Amino acid sequence: MKFYGELLVYFLLLLNVCRVFVLKRVKQDSMIIIPPVCMVLAGLLIYAYGISETGLQVMAMSVLVFIVNLHATLRSIQKLFLDHFSIAMIAGCAICAICIIVSVVFLFINRPVEYDKDQLEITETEIYYEGNFRSGFSEPETFSKRTAIFKEYKSRILSSNPKNVIIFFADKRGDSDAYKPYLQLLAKEGFLICTCDFYTDDEDWGLKYSDIKALRRFELQNRCKKDPDFIKNNKSLHDYNLSQEYLAMMRFARERYGTACKFFYVGDGMTADLVKDKATANPSKVTGYFLLDSIPEYKTAGYGCLELTNPYLGKKFGVKRDPDGFITKYLVMKTKNYIIETWGNQ
Repeated sequence: MKFYGELLVYFLLLLNVCRVFVLKRVKQDSMIIIPPVCMVLAGLLIYAYGISETGLQVMAMSVLVFIVNLHATLRSIQKLFLDHFSIAMIAGCAICAICIIVSVVFLFINRPVEYDKDQLEITETEIYYEGNFRSGFSEPETFSKRTAIFKEYKSRILSSNPKNVIIFFADKRGDSDAYKPYLQLLAKEGFLICTCDFYTDDEDWGLKYSDIKALRRFELQNRCKKDPDFIKNNKSLHDYNLSQEYLAMMRFARERYGTACKFFYVGDGMTADLVKDKATANPSKVTGYFLLDSIPEYKTAGYGCLELTNPYLGKKFGVKRDPDGFITKYLVMKTKNYIIETWGNQ
């Protein structure tokens, strides 16, 4: 949906800048409302999906078109008759139109590959919580901040009371959104998978914006880009946070699936040690574990399925946009085979 939202903003901006070539002698230029609306829409997209290269580009283009239209906006506010557009205005809009077209091409080339849950025959559920690790979590009030998002991906062939559940622990450089295609395809194979993202005010990841969804992932990715040893140097701090999240996650899972349910853990990147230690320490409740970063063909360990979710970032790891999702399907196959060895055919 993010791709279509950004495409809509570009369409509106292009509509705005192209008006200078067709609009003549009007009492009021009503299309000047488009740039500020696009700025709001771009901000909402960033809030909903987090900061990304394409999101920042959409916001930058919205601001640029707003600046180019500023003089026309002031004239409209003063209710001045529009006889014609100045040469500077036409030139500015022409440049903006070219930039928008180039941006649309860039967006299209780097568009994510998304799967339809109905075609996969799976269900997707999100449950929101408010609170933090000190005071605990509860159902959120209407306007309260959602600090935890519990996500479930389930094959439609499963019963309502599964005996076995896969719990996925995402690396913070990706969060669960970056692994969504993997989780969807794994559910399609007849499994139930759950995961959870936390954005509480009592977690410290060594970042300025540890509790803000729209900023944390982007900031952490940039930190790791500037300092490849950032995760290693902050391991003790991150391990403490992950252990807090683990306890909360398991409470959510037991409340939803019951205490008799057994679990299988899957981790990646910074969650690998947590998954290994917790699974080994609880053999009566955890039947096994699997680490995605143990697969050599998986080049974007810790960042998720970038060839599907963020092709632009994936290029920095040497992977290209893959509409067939070969690597993701390979991860699913390896995970499934390992789980079947542990559980047998469900």
